[in-house]
Amino acid sequence: MHSPTPTLQLVVLRAADLARSEAFYAALGLPLVREQHGSGPVHHACDAGGCVLELYPASAAQAAAGPGALMLGFAVASMRDALRAVAAGGTLVSGPTATARGWRAVVLDPDGHRLELVAPQGLDDGEGAVVSAATAPGTSP
Repeated sequence: MHSPTPTLQLVVLRAADLARSEAFYAALGLPLVREQHGSGPVHHACDAGGCVLELYPASAAQAAAGPGALMLGFAVASMRDALRAVAAGGTLVSGPTATARGWRAVVLDPDGHRLELVAPQGLDDGEGAVVSAATAPGTSP
């Protein structure tokens, strides 16, 4: 008898500046809410497509250790809007590049966590037109 495949249900990211990270992820469209369990730390959380994403404040040691090798992937409705959000608080590492899954970009959040952003609909400028990567916000020609 086979057990059901485990499903990912929780990702916790530690943030050196919780407010800055909350603003970054909110700008990407994640509906974060402020939470505090008992006397635990204030943090932000949301359901990100069936997996809970939580942003907790990092201790000095955690902040000094850096983000590690973790990479999270998000499907976004508009690459153009996502790159605008990244420009406000993150760093574009690569892309956007056309792939079999849609337009793909790799970015860093304010704490250096690596994120893959994929827009299956194409690089939408908000008017329904597709633009080249060279004209996307956060890219250089």
